[in-house]
Amino acid sequence: DVYKRQPNAPFAIPLQTGWNLIGHPFPFSVDWQRTQVINRANNQRFTLRDAVLQGLLRDALFTQGFTGIGYQLSPTLDPFKGYWVKVEAPQGVILLIDNRPINRMAGTPSASRNRQRTLPLRAALLADQGWLVSLTLKAKDAELGTVQIGMNQSASDGPDALDVPLPPPLRQFIPEWLTFAVVGGTGRSAGLWAADIRSLSARPQVWDLVVEGAATSPLTLTWDHLNDALPPDYRLTLVDLDTGEARYMRTTSGYTFTLRDEGRGTGDGIKRLRIIAERRTGVGLKVVGLRQLPTRGTAL
Repeated sequence: DVYKRQPNAPFAIPLQTGWNLIGHPFPFSVDWQRTQVINRANNQRFTLRDAVLQGLLRDALFTQGFTGIGYQLSPTLDPFKGYWVKVEAPQGVILLIDNRPINRMAGTPSASRNRQRTLPLRAALLADQGWLVSLTLKAKDAELGTVQIGMNQSASDGPDALDVPLPPPLRQFIPEWLTFAVVGGTGRSAGLWAADIRSLSARPQVWDLVVEGAATSPLTLTWDHLNDALPPDYRLTLVDLDTGEARYMRTTSGYTFTLRDEGRGTGDGIKRLRIIAERRTGVGLKVVGLRQLPTRGTAL
């Protein structure tokens, strides 16, 4: 399909079902959440949020991280970068990329970029209906990738519109490529996920994470601002499935580990982690049945 560029108008990009690798059409950064989506089956137009809830595509936008060996979620489309987008609509969609540049006048450009990276991603779908925590993998100060876990009243425990699968790995092109993902269970949940949002319920929820690649130096999993994102009646515990070590995540901000060589002769190592979310129910400790009794000195 060929779409003629209209001056001073959004840029149209037709996409097929499945994973699509797109470029950015403008010489300035734009907000991904301003993207509009046309369902090619009936030419109906949606906001990005409504298109995701209709099951037309996944809202997450993936790009190669600064280190070049893993994916990062991005809230913006930036010049000279490529992005993965997952389309679910059987007949595909047309993206209408907003043509208004992001205002970076407040503060320095570098500060603005840092602020964009730390903004809560996918907030348009998840605000005020649950909680969302981002887990970032780092090597020293370099970010290698991010996954998201959470609970939401609109979510199910199986795959739905709020979950995001991980894009195809680039290990055949980049030997140092590092996979960081939530591991799905069996059936429709099987596979690797970049975001796994569960139903909002009182029962515990468990997420299994995997880190796999050729890294030999220590890696650190971080969860900055967790207490701001997590309701006070929830607790998260990180468990290292290889060593059995457990860490209460509210009072810590990270966990450092090395990948374990499993002797497969590939030069890759692996680390398996688990996060358990539990909700406190009922009332706190109460002392009842106290009575005042006089003593011999008439004191109470």
